[in-house]
Parts: sequence; structure tokens; C-alpha cells
Amino acid sequence: MLRGSGATAIALPSPGGAADPHCLRELKVDRALRRSMLKLRGAAAIVLHRPAERPIHHG
Repeated sequence: MLRGSGATAIALPSPGGAADPHCLRELKVDRALRRSMLKLRGAAAIVLHRPAERPIHHG
């Protein structure tokens, strides 16, 4: 997982529980974050397989 993404803070349950709309919104954001992270990871894998002129800093 990427450092400094804030995913751990978003994944924390709210005091209201699963029925809380704010918590449900956070879960949706968490799902979207995971999806975008998988896309980024896939893109990074593609980039890393290509010979690059500059070193790629990630993480």
C-alpha cells in the first residue's frame, strides 16, 4: 500500500456504526481509493517493465 495515502484513516469505522451515512460514504471512498490504487499499481508495473531514462520514485 502507498504511504501517506490516508487509506487507514478512511477505513476506520465511525462511532455511529455501519448504519451511519457518513460511514457508508467513507466505505464508498475507501472502495474507490482501492480501485484507483490497483489502477496505479498496474500502471506502475507497466512503466517499470519499460526501460526508463529517469529512475521512478514511488512509495
